[in-house]
Amino acid sequence: MAKESYHNEAAGDARVGIMVGKVTGGVQQQLAELRQALLDARQREELAPAVFAAAELELRTAERELPAAAEGDRGKLLSSLKRLRRHLDGTLGLAAQAATIIAAVKGLT
Repeated sequence: MAKESYHNEAAGDARVGIMVGKVTGGVQQQLAELRQALLDARQREELAPAVFAAAELELRTAERELPAAAEGDRGKLLSSLKRLRRHLDGTLGLAAQAATIIAAVKGLT
């Protein structure tokens, strides 16, 4: 059996601290999973209402930018996802999930 290998991408002064897992599914599916994780975190009161509202707004913006990204214009989608990740910096799991989506979008051809 062939050994699986993984590749981490970090830009600027970012460092990869832990490998959470490999990317599966499309970006749209990953955004849906992040939306559910946000809802779950809100229900468990792990996110302040203002943080949830800001993250939800960026997630909706990212979803609207998916068609343009599919055509090769990923700039607005990436900007929205980076803002989303910044909102989630205090929640390691959610921020890591957002970072995984950003890496997937960067890998789109």
